[in-house]
Amino acid sequence: MLGAVYLVVLPGLINAEAHAMGKLFYAAEFLCYALLAFFVVSVWYPRYQREEGLPLKKDFSVDVFITCCGEPQDIISKTVRAAAAIDYKNFVLYILDDGQSDDVAALAKQYGAQYLSRPERTDAKAGNLNFGLSHASGDLVLVLDADQVPQPQIIRKMVGYFNLEKIGYVQSRQTYFLPEDDPFFNQDEVFYGMIQMGRDNNNTVISCGSGIIYRRKALDDIGGFSVWNLVEDLHTSFQLNAKGWRSLYYSYPLSRGLAPDHVWSVFKQRRQWCTDTLRMFFWDNPLFKKGLNIRQRMDYFFICLNYIVMGWAVPFFFVVPVWSNFSMTPVLNTPVVHYLAFRSLYLISSLVAFKFLSYQQPNARQFQAQTGYFPVYIYGTIQALFTRTKKPQYKPNNPKDIKRNFPEVLAIFPHMLVIILNIVSPFYAIYFFVPAHFVLVNCFFSAFAIWTLSSVVFATFVKKTWSRENNIREFYGQNTETV
Repeated sequence: MLGAVYLVVLPGLINAEAHAMGKLFYAAEFLCYALLAFFVVSVWYPRYQREEGLPLKKDFSVDVFITCCGEPQDIISKTVRAAAAIDYKNFVLYILDDGQSDDVAALAKQYGAQYLSRPERTDAKAGNLNFGLSHASGDLVLVLDADQVPQPQIIRKMVGYFNLEKIGYVQSRQTYFLPEDDPFFNQDEVFYGMIQMGRDNNNTVISCGSGIIYRRKALDDIGGFSVWNLVEDLHTSFQLNAKGWRSLYYSYPLSRGLAPDHVWSVFKQRRQWCTDTLRMFFWDNPLFKKGLNIRQRMDYFFICLNYIVMGWAVPFFFVVPVWSNFSMTPVLNTPVVHYLAFRSLYLISSLVAFKFLSYQQPNARQFQAQTGYFPVYIYGTIQALFTRTKKPQYKPNNPKDIKRNFPEVLAIFPHMLVIILNIVSPFYAIYFFVPAHFVLVNCFFSAFAIWTLSSVVFATFVKKTWSRENNIREFYGQNTETV
């Protein structure tokens, strides 16, 4: 309510001399408010599933697909060994190898798995999975990435939900081998610990591509895994929901794997997710998708809007104080005390709301991480806008593809530039005798910019405290019983 009042009053506070910037400022505030509204609707009613799952009433046959594409042999071996030990009688293990490796083929033979390697690597992981579907015949399909080590009970915990005939897929919680401080916030605790549970209630659970069981009949109903996007997960769940299949989120971890640990690989992953989501926004918009109800349309639209707001709207507030200080033109034409008091009420109420709705999840860090990816979100938006008929090229996000010879400082150059400009510009304004109240308002936004972007900058520069070698060492040292 305070946000709505603020948006009504704000046009009267904008300086007429900063007409264009004023309009952009209002648009950014409006988009942020819209994201808040969609977020509230999405998470208002979280659904909690039982950790023990549901009792099995039918002996479902399960195909376990492990997708590989050039990952290190020892990482694949760890996952295959754990998958072969899954505590469920009626399953067949398949290794779908897009790397066409003799060593992986030998590994499959060692653990009694079916080895499949297609002659043409089209449509990336989705094409690989569809190739697997053409050679398998189980009632259900469990998908695992090459570096996602499953627990023995992964099938037993989720399979009972398929007693319900309209359940199309069940997604388990993703967890990763990460240091305690999780510098790049790869654990996505707000998403997995809150948003997905709200989406469970709304029947819009997002497929995360691993640790997920699909009903074969549901996949056949949409023609298999979606090949329209870069990766198959989001658009496949989108298509299944539109076809009337229900989704469910099992909010307990049943597998654990490796996450990107280098700023370039983190950015690459986030850019791909952004591109996929916004291709859907531009060319298969949820608001107009047949088969979805109003709640489902809003949920999928919220995911799209998140990338636009975090990539464009929020970073605009980083530019406002710099522009105002250097041009010596205020965007707002109101006494500083009045504006700060009025804006602070809206801000404080928003923080309280997020704290309440997030159920003690680290939402501030989530916000810092999401906004810290703004350069790749901008790039992903442009890429999505100009790839309607031909999707961008996809490469797996594994160590062999990471260009570690690129200086890390290049990845965070936009962040450093914004921080430096927000530090310098107030002194510039003071030097030219700009009124103190004018500088104070700008400092309010500058402090926000510096705090927000400091997280990714800090993670990049202090990454020596955690390395891929340490993560892999933990990966190998874990017993699959306690993953």
